[in-house]
Amino acid sequence: MRRRKVASTDKKHLARIPTRKHQAVVPVIQEELKVGKRVVESGRVQIIKRVELRDQIVDEPLLGDEVEVKRVAVNRPVERIVRPRQVGNTLIIPIMEEVLVVQKKLMLKEELHVRRRQTQTRRPQRVTLRAERAEIKRIDSPTEP
Repeated sequence: MRRRKVASTDKKHLARIPTRKHQAVVPVIQEELKVGKRVVESGRVQIIKRVELRDQIVDEPLLGDEVEVKRVAVNRPVERIVRPRQVGNTLIIPIMEEVLVVQKKLMLKEELHVRRRQTQTRRPQRVTLRAERAEIKRIDSPTEP
């Protein structure tokens, strides 16, 4: 940045400035400004990430179905085809067979009685769960006071 100053009492300086009669010459001075930027490190950040493991017991009831099949001999003739039917919680599935007699008749050979029973069991299991934790540390710059 440059500066020029002219003092009004400096006679030598005024003598150098040409003057005319009844005119005064006033020098005009202009200052210039230069603006600049620079990068300054004010500090740093350190992030440490850790994975934590923990065991947890999971004990939830599990549902399962068991099927019991019981064969029931019937051996009686029927006039028409017997359809499967539900009696309570038992599904009855007819098994038929044609038997040769003097005349052909439909014979109910046997029925399958299928009973469905629901069971509930517990099987505790060890499950490993992961969780991440972040720790943030500020590291001050050595150039900062």
